[in-house]
Amino acid sequence: MRVIWLKVLPETIEAASQRLSFQCSGGERTINCSITVEAVGDLIQFHRLDFSQGEAVDVLVKEIERLANEKFNDGRVEKNGELGITATDVLRYGFQTTDDSAA
Repeated sequence: MRVIWLKVLPETIEAASQRLSFQCSGGERTINCSITVEAVGDLIQFHRLDFSQGEAVDVLVKEIERLANEKFNDGRVEKNGELGITATDVLRYGFQTTDDSAA
């Protein structure tokens, strides 16, 4: 299986009441993605960020990309091709704690 690296397109990030939606580019593909408010909250707590959720997304974009890539390359996308990151996915794929982390 060929691994594709997804990159969040920051200009596509939109906040809704229960999730953030965004698009990722992966080679010649664009994939519709989202992350739940709970998952963002878990990342904020883990990294001990003192930001609002909106501000934290800018800081956490690399972590969100990592989670999207883990899930996408595991083949865990919706039937319609969209990718949704939940709090369960944060637990499944773990937190990034290297020097490249958001904290």
